Amino acid sequence: MTLLQSDRTLLQAFRAGERDALRRVYVHYFDAVRAVFARGFGLLGAPPRHVPGIADRGAQLDGVQDAFVRAFEERARLAYDALRPYQPYLLRIAKNLRIDQLRAAGRPGHDLAVTFDDQLREAQPADVSAEDDLHFRTLSAATRSFLEELDTESQRFVELRFVEELSQADVAARMGVTRRRARTLEAQVQQGLARFLKKRGLR
Repeated sequence: MTLLQSDRTLLQAFRAGERDALRRVYVHYFDAVRAVFARGFGLLGAPPRHVPGIADRGAQLDGVQDAFVRAFEERARLAYDALRPYQPYLLRIAKNLRIDQLRAAGRPGHDLAVTFDDQLREAQPADVSAEDDLHFRTLSAATRSFLEELDTESQRFVELRFVEELSQADVAARMGVTRRRARTLEAQVQQGLARFLKKRGLR
């Protein structure tokens, strides 16, 4: 269960539009929403297509704010039923907004997206600078390498805590360990990743 699914009190406060609840949701999902505007996203199809992101950081943040404004409108809050994870619901709003931006800029229909092959052939990425893209890819590859070296228990913890977005209490219950053990595993993973990246000169 994800953030809003695992905390019914938070869910009720969110649906009621309470400021603290909205702030928690905003902080929790900020990076995921920004990625939509910074890196773009894929579209299913044959061949697969890619909606480009935005190179300018200020424009990225403008898109993020607009996406959360849409998501936090009363109709959108009440439409979320908590039967499914919130992140796909939120990102669908952000992606629709990005498509609206491209249409408004005069890129309707098939011009909205380029194929992945076309994007790879371009001299410069359409979504982020070459430097940022290289850093992101290097960081992602290093993180995957770190996770592959973890023991089975730690890998299971990462899957439940950071992929399924369960609370520490739910992770402990699923794994059959104590809350203290769950806290220890989280600290070990975070500290281990920080050391791993530091050795490779990455942040």
